[in-house]
Amino acid sequence: MLQRLVVMKNLFIGPTPTELSECKLLIRIRISKNFLKATIPPGFFNLPLVNMLEFSDNHFSGEHPDEISSEILGLLMLSNNVMTQRIPKAIGRLTNLRILSLDINQFTGEIPPEMFQLKSLSKININNNNLTGLIPSTLSRCSSLTSIQIKGLETDSIPETWFQSGRRNRMLERREHHQQRRCRDRLPGIDAGRRGCCNQVTCWSE
Repeated sequence: MLQRLVVMKNLFIGPTPTELSECKLLIRIRISKNFLKATIPPGFFNLPLVNMLEFSDNHFSGEHPDEISSEILGLLMLSNNVMTQRIPKAIGRLTNLRILSLDINQFTGEIPPEMFQLKSLSKININNNNLTGLIPSTLSRCSSLTSIQIKGLETDSIPETWFQSGRRNRMLERREHHQQRRCRDRLPGIDAGRRGCCNQVTCWSE
């Protein structure tokens, strides 16, 4: 039975066969850097054993499935496609997710606060989308977060909880650039050597 599907850096075109999303023993799916299009079969996001989904650098379109749930999936990469609509709140049900890359798409709406309630999440990249609204204060709940990249988000403020993390709840050093500008024109950074603290944050607009 098929357990690993790795077809990266080829010239595959057209939609992804839905039959592949019915292979219940799949552990890893890596189909990045092709010319695949249409929507991603929703079944991929609910496979019981899959721990890695890489769909980056294709032409996938449409919205991300709302019905997703996994206690095993640790890496989800959808970068550089043409995904639209909102980022689904159901991402908050991926309890073991560690790396999330949604950059260079056309996601709209606000960042779902459920995303930042994932305790295992260490890296997130949502650069270059059409997101609006505020950065959720739930960001401070990501105790494993080490890197977050947000580019182009139109927001007026950075949650103060960004700068309070760890068991001692100590104030971290806040480095601001372009101090006379509003948040959306700043490049704030956090650098903390303690485990459990966010030590890299990038948030800027062109």
